[in-house]
Amino acid sequence: MKSNKIEIPGFSEIYGSIPAGSVILLLGEPGSGNDIFAIQALYNYALKNGNVAYLSADNHPNDVIDEMHAYGWKFEKVKATWKFIDAYSSSNIKEKIGKLISYAKEGYWTAIDTITKLWETLNITEIVKIIRELRGAARKGNGIHFLIAMKGEVDIKDERTIKRVADGLIEFTPLTEENIGIIRILKMRRKAGTWITIPYRITKRGIEIETAMRIL
Repeated sequence: MKSNKIEIPGFSEIYGSIPAGSVILLLGEPGSGNDIFAIQALYNYALKNGNVAYLSADNHPNDVIDEMHAYGWKFEKVKATWKFIDAYSSSNIKEKIGKLISYAKEGYWTAIDTITKLWETLNITEIVKIIRELRGAARKGNGIHFLIAMKGEVDIKDERTIKRVADGLIEFTPLTEENIGIIRILKMRRKAGTWITIPYRITKRGIEIETAMRIL
């Protein structure tokens, strides 16, 4: 069985693994690194021959590949196990979502980039239905699934609804002038207690956890 640990340097050591079969909301402002977190985790999973399905709605898949290469993540190494679902070039978003959910049932790790983009064509009721279907698929396939969302770009009531429906919530703060941000783990399935905050940087290798600066 493949590990369900998130391969972000220092993340698992500080926080532990995200429970398999979970749908995690990654919420942050543009440039905060929430999308990088998802891509980096999926890339490292694919390097171990894990299957990945990435729904790209905000950018063309080629742009995502270019971003991967910018951090030294060679798409050619994971091409055999990584499937792009191109929702950027398609008007039939529900069909694309259906394909992602079918992959999730098969055990793929997935990402929707971004769930915020779906608000342009879907209402909150439809989006909640999608997340619940993805949760059901996650339980069956036992993978980990990311919903990348841009903070403050949709109605605050809708944002709160998505936070409630997702299994986990990880928020990313804007980076400081010293290139340091904070990851706040505010909710996680099967885990109770006080959540920690974790400082991180975005480097040429992607997100790196500042383990020496852990905030309790």
